[in-house]
Amino acid sequence: MQQQLSSVELANLRHIILEEQVALNKADFFAQQVSDPKLKSLLEKKAQRCKENVQQLNQFITTY
Repeated sequence: MQQQLSSVELANLRHIILEEQVALNKADFFAQQVSDPKLKSLLEKKAQRCKENVQQLNQFITTY
């Protein structure tokens, strides 16, 4: 039996997804702007983690 998310929980999850998407966009943008390879790699990894978080949270919402 699946539990239902309350409207507040759903709104909070959507807010978190939006924040992760913003972080993803910023990390991706800055990764394209920098020339330092270590910083570029760090930003690309951050963008990838944010992308994975967004995907997982969206999947969680669609499950409920």
